[in-house]
Amino acid sequence: MKLFSRSSAEGPGKRRGLAGRLALSVGLLLPIAASFGVFAAVFSSAPASASIPATEAPGTTYFPVTPNRIADTRANSGFQGAGDTLSSGQILTIRVAGLPSDGVPATATAVVLNITAVNPSSAGYLTAYAAGQTTPFASTVNFIAGQTIANEATITLGNNGVTSGYVSILNHVGLTNVVVDVQGYYLPGPTGAFYFPVSYPNPVTGTLDNAPIRVLDTRQNSGQQDAGQTLGPDQQLTFYPGTSSFAPSLTLVPSNATAVVINLTEADSTAASFLTAWGTGIAQPLASDVNFLAGQTIANRVILPYNTTTQTVSVYNWAGSTDVVADLDGYFSPAPLEPTLCPVTTAAANQTTLSFTATGGTFTLNYGGNTTGTIPYNASAAAVLSDLQAAPTYFPTTGVSATGGPLGTAPVVITYASGALTITGNLAGLTGGTNTVTTVALPAVYPSTCPGFYPGSYYYGLTAPARIADTRANSGEPYTLSTLGALSILDIDVPGDVWGPATGFNAPANDDGVDINVTVTNTTAASFLTIFPAQGGIGLAQLTTYPTSDINWVPGWIISNGDIVTETASFPFSSIDVFNWSGNVDVVVDVYGYYAPV
Repeated sequence: MKLFSRSSAEGPGKRRGLAGRLALSVGLLLPIAASFGVFAAVFSSAPASASIPATEAPGTTYFPVTPNRIADTRANSGFQGAGDTLSSGQILTIRVAGLPSDGVPATATAVVLNITAVNPSSAGYLTAYAAGQTTPFASTVNFIAGQTIANEATITLGNNGVTSGYVSILNHVGLTNVVVDVQGYYLPGPTGAFYFPVSYPNPVTGTLDNAPIRVLDTRQNSGQQDAGQTLGPDQQLTFYPGTSSFAPSLTLVPSNATAVVINLTEADSTAASFLTAWGTGIAQPLASDVNFLAGQTIANRVILPYNTTTQTVSVYNWAGSTDVVADLDGYFSPAPLEPTLCPVTTAAANQTTLSFTATGGTFTLNYGGNTTGTIPYNASAAAVLSDLQAAPTYFPTTGVSATGGPLGTAPVVITYASGALTITGNLAGLTGGTNTVTTVALPAVYPSTCPGFYPGSYYYGLTAPARIADTRANSGEPYTLSTLGALSILDIDVPGDVWGPATGFNAPANDDGVDINVTVTNTTAASFLTIFPAQGGIGLAQLTTYPTSDINWVPGWIISNGDIVTETASFPFSSIDVFNWSGNVDVVVDVYGYYAPV
């Protein structure tokens, strides 16, 4: 199905373009986009107006729809705005709610839109916001001349009489066509689906992480689903978004989920094309999610309907061949659920006993994949227990006991009450020795108070997106003069609104996550950003253990991507971390909404 022309006039794609093989060592995305070279023009992503009407929608829950097109300014498109190419400063106002064709009811308060700039005449950006409001100090889609690129964003709907149910899109500079696809909507109250960030055990701390995790990678030897299954022209693949090779024992998405939040990336493309993603089991929709030129690496965060029967998502490629990578951010579910894995908090009923006998040498004790110490095989049970309890704090210090020994004369029995215990013995060449690897995982206990597990969140959309960070010199925004260098992490506070969701434009102090749009500019090298919760102990170890990327680029690009990021307490505010791989880059962060506990 042809969604976008692949003529040279309607080329490239979205936001994540990278070049070279920068980070193959950590499994991130970095193909070459040599056809673009270095772009001379670096366009400011900051709109001219700073007026922010700070009214907010009430707490809402999500309803996915089959992705469908509602606006297309290209001539004879048959959709809203047909033939009305946007010029500098022109605003396109479209109706979203109450249309019988798109499935969004008139009572919706916010919508998830994939907004595409098609063949712009110059570097520029689009800003989407609630119709009837003053243009906010934010940007939604950033692009360079000739680049067809999309960005998905959650936009609060107009609510001022005649503007109710409408969205406005402002083009700031030059000429561009605009295409808008609907992915879903929000309604007040608990009748829809709540948001859950992905949760899985951290191999270092043993607690649950909420950083994105990779669930698909068709590149050769990726170790993920569909490794080596590069998509050819007019081909599609189906994958399980709830399964990751980095955490094979986890069910990351429950069977009753209605939608999944995924950062979808194409890499190593051989022709101008696009990807379309949807819940397996329905007809391929008239919509596109990632648009790109040959040699680009482009990404877009999308909220996709989830088929509870097949528990799979399908991805279609139109032309040429391309690899596809997907990182899971979270999911929507109609009821608060327990996590699939959580550190065990009860004791006796969940104790597991492991017995082993050896005749010499040493063994290494691992917990959660990290070495905690070396213990002589001929040690007494008391010495083994002492070494266990002297291990780093992430190893269980209670509920562990040992009997028997010394090793080599009688078995030692270790009993422990929590976590997964791995004993690796390499006794090759020693008398009576054998090579053995034994892993024992305890039955999971799912307390709703499990650290790192969020029992479901309402969405609160901002009528006007708000800028919370801009590292450019003289930006006048928080984090000015904070350009990121290579291998650097910027911790960004998300300002708290102690008065709750009824006032102010920032997230409340007790929010679970923030819905942001992140733009990179002044890029000096091919690189990528990874955005993740500012959890203690994550940093570079997190990036290498669970590699993901959010925005990819080549030098000179200005490019954006949306993200839903779980926040963690980091005095004095909740915060998120932004990591840059190579070169220098300025980062702009706009908040579109936030998630607060049910």
